[in-house]
Amino acid sequence: MSVLRDLPGDHLARFATSRWLGPLERVCLPHHAIDLSPSDLALICAHAAGERPSGRFSGTLRDDLAAALAELPQGAHLRLEGCSLRARGQVPRLLTPEDALAALSQPNGRVAACQRLLAPCLSDQSLHLFAWADIPPWSEFRVLVAGGQLLGITQYHPDRGWPEVAAAATRIEAALMRAAEVLIKQVPESDFAADLFLDTSFVPRLIEINPLGPNTGLGLFVARDFDGGFRYVTPSVNSTWHDENDCWRCEALLAGQDLSGNCHKVLPLSAKISL
Repeated sequence: MSVLRDLPGDHLARFATSRWLGPLERVCLPHHAIDLSPSDLALICAHAAGERPSGRFSGTLRDDLAAALAELPQGAHLRLEGCSLRARGQVPRLLTPEDALAALSQPNGRVAACQRLLAPCLSDQSLHLFAWADIPPWSEFRVLVAGGQLLGITQYHPDRGWPEVAAAATRIEAALMRAAEVLIKQVPESDFAADLFLDTSFVPRLIEINPLGPNTGLGLFVARDFDGGFRYVTPSVNSTWHDENDCWRCEALLAGQDLSGNCHKVLPLSAKISL
């Protein structure tokens, strides 16, 4: 979890899931929170760090997971206070308490790094279960905010264009701009990156909120040419240039307007820039 390298634990604690979820629960997927006992939290941390603890998770935790998952028949994904259980780019879909306990028993560098910073600042933590959703890559976007002002909204995956976005760009822009206004009013921090996806009715749903840090992916604002606009990409492969980075030549569009004059650039996959 590279963003943690530059953030102290007390700052990261301000972005604990419980803190931003409260005022924004209505724009998230259905959700259940489970209070973790100190012993269960210690086991999660030990497993995440690659240790082999001898203890077992409590029966209370298993019962709480069973009760929550019974209300989420489509399955769920888990978040701790600082991050999800994403590993190697994948978030596990959990259908049973055994699935959840198995996921919590795996080594996970992101979780371990997060907990090393959070533990001294956040002794009481919860486990969060969000209803599972199959999220098409075209529907993911990132809202960038600094100083309580919108820097811009970018397509989350900048490596290609999506016909679904191009066909409904005006509708998508309006929905995301409304979502950004709500986030700026409700998120209890003035600098953040919020990841959202659009459901089948083009309603934005909040995935997570993270600090805006030196390693935050800026998507199509990689040049830091923030203008408060909405950008998506239309790709075309440059057939005369091939290298191991598998780059695309992209045109950034701001609210459907061609920005090739100042934003047409070659973007490597997962482009990032220091703020």
